[in-house]
Amino acid sequence: MNKKEGSDDISVKGEIPFSLPANMVAVLTVSAIRSVAEDFMKILDERSRRVISRRFGLDGEGSKTLHVIGVDEGVTRERIRQVEQTVLKLFRSDKRNSAEFSNTKKVQEVLLQAINFLGGITREELLCELLGLKIKADRAALGFLMKSLPRVTEARESNRLKRFFYYEEHVDFDKIIEATRAILAENKILLSDTELFRKIRERCMVNFADQVLFSVLLITHDLVRTPFGEWGIRGWVEATPRGVGDKAFVVLKRGGKPLHFLKITDLINDTMFDRRIAHSQTVHNELIRDERFILVGRGIYALREWGYQAGTVGDVLERVIKKNLKPLSKDGLIEEVLKERIVKRNTILLALQNRKRFVRNSDGFYVLAVEQQKQIINNDTAVAVTQKEDTTSSVSKTEGLPGDNS
Repeated sequence: MNKKEGSDDISVKGEIPFSLPANMVAVLTVSAIRSVAEDFMKILDERSRRVISRRFGLDGEGSKTLHVIGVDEGVTRERIRQVEQTVLKLFRSDKRNSAEFSNTKKVQEVLLQAINFLGGITREELLCELLGLKIKADRAALGFLMKSLPRVTEARESNRLKRFFYYEEHVDFDKIIEATRAILAENKILLSDTELFRKIRERCMVNFADQVLFSVLLITHDLVRTPFGEWGIRGWVEATPRGVGDKAFVVLKRGGKPLHFLKITDLINDTMFDRRIAHSQTVHNELIRDERFILVGRGIYALREWGYQAGTVGDVLERVIKKNLKPLSKDGLIEEVLKERIVKRNTILLALQNRKRFVRNSDGFYVLAVEQQKQIINNDTAVAVTQKEDTTSSVSKTEGLPGDNS
C-alpha cells in the first residue's frame, strides 16, 4: 500500500475500545485462518501456488507486485493478474461445497458476520488486531481469505480513503466521515472515542454502534486516531506529530509538567507514534533549538505556552525584582525563582552574588545594581542642585545688605 506523506506504519493506534463477539473469535482463530489458506493452496497447481503465495505474502515475506512476480515467472504482469483472478474466482466458487472444505465455508461465514458487526465496512488491519494476528503470514492469510468472501468488495486506496473492504449492504460511511470532519473542525481539539462518537450520533441523528464508527473512521486518510485514543485531523501537531520536536511537544503537554530530556525520550518511544526510535541526543538538540521549549533546570524542559520564559537564573532574578514594586528578601527571591526554575537554592544564591547585577541595600533586601546606581546618581544630582540653590540664595542675601556709603 502506498504511504501518504507524514503517515506511519502502525495500522491501529491506541487501545481498541471494543472486541468482536466471543462466538466469532472462537471460530476465527489463528490456526483456523492459517488452515483455510493452506488447504486451499493444496488444490492449486505449483505455479499458481507460487504466484498466490508471493502476491498475498502468504510466505511471510510481504506481498509482491504483479511486475516483480511476472519478471520472476518469465511472463507479463497481465498474465500474473489473470492467474490471481482465476484463483480468487475458484476460491469464491460454490464448487467447494464438499465436506473437504466445510471448515473453509464456516470460517468465511463467520468472517462475513464480523464485517457486518463493523457496519459492513472495515480495514483488513483492524480485523487483524481484533483477532490477535501478529505474524505477517497469518495477517496475509486473513487478507487472502477476505478477498474470497461473496458479496464483499475491496476498495482501492485513493487520495481520500485508504484501502478497505465493504459488504454490499453497509452504513453510509460518507455521512459519518463528513460529520466527523465538521465536528473536529468546529471543536479544534482532539476528542476521545466517547466524546466524538456521541457528537457524531447527535449530528447524524442515527444511533451508530461504537464499533461501526470506529471502523468507518479508520478508512480515511485525514481523520486520525492518536496513540492516546483521541481523534483529530491530519496536520494537527497533536494528531500527527511529524518530527522529534512535535513528538516531544505532545508528550510534554500531556505530562503537564517539566520533564528531563531523557524522560521525554522514553515517553516518545513508549508512545510509539510510529516505528522510528527517538535517540536522547537528538531529542535534546531539538529541545534546545525549538522555541516551544524552555530550559528550566539541568536538562529539564517546560513548554513556553505554560508561561515560562527563556533565560538564566540571573535573568529570572532580574525579572522577579523588576515586576515587584518593593525589594525582596533573599528567601522571597528564592521562592519566586523556584516557581520558574527547577534548580538548587545554592544556584540562586550564586547568581545573587553577581554584584554587577544585584546588590543588597541597607535593609537587607535585593535590588538591581543598575537601578541602585541610577538612584545614587539621582541622589547626588539632587544634593548638588540643593547645594547650588543654597549657594545662590546665600549670594543673593549678601548682595542685598545695606552698603557702606562713607
